[in-house]
Amino acid sequence: MSNQNLPKAVRDDISKLQNLEERIRLFSQQKFAIETSIQEKKKAVEELSEMEDDAVVYKQVGGILMHSDKAKVLEDLNDEISTLEMRKKTIERSESSVTQNYEELRKKLNQQFQE
Repeated sequence: MSNQNLPKAVRDDISKLQNLEERIRLFSQQKFAIETSIQEKKKAVEELSEMEDDAVVYKQVGGILMHSDKAKVLEDLNDEISTLEMRKKTIERSESSVTQNYEELRKKLNQQFQE
């Protein structure tokens, strides 16, 4: 049965299912990028924590490196980690909701095709 022979409601549901699938894929990519950034920042915090308190530290600002205080750089990194972890949780909640909608719609379509 070609797509054109299907009722409009079913074609619309198939289109919605494809859109939900794409959104799930995008959420997964965003989550991966955030997780990678969190790990990089945690590694930087770990490395900085092992340094002497009076060690010379530079922070990247735009395209340049600027001399900075170790404590300030640590504080900034920890703030960035917290922000990224909140964003990750938001994405996970959205992903969960979209995945649930996807599964419900997929089951509905499967039932329609089995009838």
